[in-house]
Amino acid sequence: MSQIDIFNKNYERCIYRVNNAFEIKTSMKGYYRRGLAYFNLGNYYEAEKDFMKVLELSPDNKKAKSFLKKIAEKEKKNVKKL
Repeated sequence: MSQIDIFNKNYERCIYRVNNAFEIKTSMKGYYRRGLAYFNLGNYYEAEKDFMKVLELSPDNKKAKSFLKKIAEKEKKNVKKL
């Protein structure tokens, strides 16, 4: 269901669903989807934490690595603005 929420750009609902699912069991997919939702909401701090957790569970996950790189680029741009 959280994947559908991401497709429909309902990121808050995705986060809610994943958080509820994590009360039962955590999963790499859950961390990835919640990280993606946070990223799309501009909450890069929480997104980074979730993508790092994905890499703990799946060290070769290219998508998580890609999003971490995007977060680093966005943070670098924000520092330059200051």
